[in-house]
Amino acid sequence: MGVPMLRRAGISPICSTIRAPPQAIVNQEFVRRFAWYGVEVIGRTAADLAADICTIAGVVRNSL
Repeated sequence: MGVPMLRRAGISPICSTIRAPPQAIVNQEFVRRFAWYGVEVIGRTAADLAADICTIAGVVRNSL
């Protein structure tokens, strides 16, 4: 999508033979709204829109 990645963890590549745990990339606004100030969000868990639990694997810059 061309949005600059600010922080990232070891994001698992998509593999057709192994089901990797769900991972999410969030933006700066998500971190501002849902994380405590100064707390690292990489590696923390969150529920996605389908109520599946996923691990936050990266933070991107806000975009329009």
